[in-house]
Amino acid sequence: MLWIRADGGKDVGAGHLMRCLTISNAYVKLAGNRGKTCFICADSESAQIPISSGRDVKILNTDLKDMESELKLLEELIDKDDTLLVDSYYVTQRYMKRLSGLCHVVYMDDLADECYRADAVINYNAYAKELPYGELYKGTKTEFLLGGEYAPVREQFTDTVYVQRDDIKRILITAGGGDTGDVAERIYDRIYEKYEDGIIVDIVSGRYSEGGGLSKKAQTRDTLNIWHNVRDMAALMTKCDAAITAGGSTVYELMTLGVPFICFSCAYNQERNTEYIGREGIAYNAGMYHRDPNAVLKRIEEYLEELIHNRTIRGVMSANEKKRIDGKGASRIAEYILKYESRT
Repeated sequence: MLWIRADGGKDVGAGHLMRCLTISNAYVKLAGNRGKTCFICADSESAQIPISSGRDVKILNTDLKDMESELKLLEELIDKDDTLLVDSYYVTQRYMKRLSGLCHVVYMDDLADECYRADAVINYNAYAKELPYGELYKGTKTEFLLGGEYAPVREQFTDTVYVQRDDIKRILITAGGGDTGDVAERIYDRIYEKYEDGIIVDIVSGRYSEGGGLSKKAQTRDTLNIWHNVRDMAALMTKCDAAITAGGSTVYELMTLGVPFICFSCAYNQERNTEYIGREGIAYNAGMYHRDPNAVLKRIEEYLEELIHNRTIRGVMSANEKKRIDGKGASRIAEYILKYESRT
């Protein structure tokens, strides 16, 4: 049995749940009849995503930021032969230590800032192998699944072919599921007047974004499309010639397809990712929006101009992206979990 402990909402976005859902799907596909999974969420808001995807969910009715308060509930749910995948920034040392005595624990990490008690740590970010996991976990038996080969990209991206076109006629803008600051709208406003006649803009409105301003603009502008709760993101991405995105999991979906993009960080946990992507020449990094939004908006405008007028740069980006991510990360994670379960 695979239990998945993750939450999502206005404060934490949808990324944790979405990547865990992809891993859950891969686990069920590989395990066949024995592939049973269940999500564990703190509240009903968090449970909406797995429920809408047909997954079993246990709602704890606890505070997602106070994970230690749920320990007794987890002890009643989970058996020693089960696996628990934990994906939250609110774990504590005590929480992880208690879980480690309960079952096989796999922890999804982005930061490598603490040594947590776990049988395995997953960090699928492109920069993960540069982080000091060996030193941090020295003397432990923790196993590591690090780097882009473990990026849990949905199957729709591996089943879709992206073809680069000569000119940029369509741009995708997304700032993640938790775009409560209407970042996507600010980016659109920055580039609208310059490209209003020649380029179509598709904006994926965040799951937890109000999006009222964008909806009003779309009513009077034929070149602006607003998308909500997109099921086939791969199809939407392949229609676009370039993308502007926050530095979360969307960058790995774009890389799988090979869509040229400009990225930026919206939070501390995205800074290393966007910095690495820019440094390695994978795509453009416009900087840290959460620290200096005006500077980032200016760079986005400049980088977009370069992409529009330089097909060669777009071609190099596309090739570099596809070399880094093959879209099989979720299957590799599922294979690891199943192999561990067979050992025990």
